[in-house]
Amino acid sequence: MTAWMGTTTMCCECHNHKYDPLTQKEFYQLYAFFNNVPESGGGFTTNPKPFFDLPRMVEQQKSIDELKVKVAAAIKDGDATRSQIKESLAKWERSLQAGPRLLSDRRPRKRRSRHFGVRAGLN
Repeated sequence: MTAWMGTTTMCCECHNHKYDPLTQKEFYQLYAFFNNVPESGGGFTTNPKPFFDLPRMVEQQKSIDELKVKVAAAIKDGDATRSQIKESLAKWERSLQAGPRLLSDRRPRKRRSRHFGVRAGLN
């Protein structure tokens, strides 16, 4: 795979080079293959289903079933948490509509005013 990561197909679209890894014929063979794949490549839809549903070993199927149960439990737990958050948010918003209670519940303190006298002739 590493050897093919830097391979381009720009030249072989029109002509062959002596040392290029792909020929013009191979370019159009690849083009025909990928042109017949049942996927638009846009990425906005789901991927196509696999061509082969291969038989699984018993251990793999058990693992898949366990994971499906865990996913269902996580979704259920997420839904419960989401509903708790909505309830807490509604309760908090109602408390805000009642008005601020932290500052209004306190008794006003006596304010001490500070007067700083200015002496005449400080020039």
